[in-house]
Amino acid sequence: MGINKTGLVRGIILEYVRGSSLSDLDASKFSQKEREDIFRTLLNHEAYLVALGLRGHRISAHNVIVVNNSINNPRRVVMVNFADSVIMDPVFNKSKDNEDFEYFRDSEGRPISPLLRWHQGIDNSSFEDTSWIDWDWLEWLEANYRRNDKFASITKDDEVSWMLGWTPREPETA
Repeated sequence: MGINKTGLVRGIILEYVRGSSLSDLDASKFSQKEREDIFRTLLNHEAYLVALGLRGHRISAHNVIVVNNSINNPRRVVMVNFADSVIMDPVFNKSKDNEDFEYFRDSEGRPISPLLRWHQGIDNSSFEDTSWIDWDWLEWLEANYRRNDKFASITKDDEVSWMLGWTPREPETA
């Protein structure tokens, strides 16, 4: 009485997103906490996408849309423009070009910490208005991602291979 098959189907989903890109917004209209929340959401999204096999997405002010649903709801951050991205094949652990790659997640499926991927700073050249990030980036990363259970634990080997001798700062105690 019909065909009952399941399987992976890749496709393109288009959705109109009512909001403004960071490049069209005035950073001074947002408090530092609001800007930090935007970047925390952005880095969390990026970490999960990379853990799923996405490579090559360029984060820039043009590719991040902020949607303000209402006063009662927090802002939603949407990443757009994946035109140059590649999705690695999780079954064969290879890209379409048969290049081996490592997943950016641990054995429990948690993405690697954004601290490892972004410790050298976000490329402010991709944010024409650098006032979006006017806090100590490294200190902020440490506070948000050094010990965060949503992400894979950071080992000494991770620090050596990802951070090339970078010495983490311990959070100050009050």
